[in-house]
Amino acid sequence: MLLYAGGHFIQTLEGPDDVVDATYERIARDPRHRDVFTALREEIESRTFPDWSMGFESVSAEEAGVLPGFNDYLDTKTVSEESGRDLGRAVVFHRVFRDRLR
Repeated sequence: MLLYAGGHFIQTLEGPDDVVDATYERIARDPRHRDVFTALREEIESRTFPDWSMGFESVSAEEAGVLPGFNDYLDTKTVSEESGRDLGRAVVFHRVFRDRLR
């Protein structure tokens, strides 16, 4: 999964170690990237984002506000108790991204 906000990207890489490591190294060497770091690395039983495909859509805050599941987490730094339970390990991913935006 690849997220973008405020000129920043954060990406989840999943797959066999050798493939993930090669992809990460290619990203880290790419001069278009800076401040590349690993937020979380762990073994998983199955992919978290198995059906993910790339796409990009630029939407206004008003348009985003009516999307199912949207919240203003990146701006408010708050998550409902219910959403927080559902985030699991993904909360690490999102918090690191949000906190590095500042």
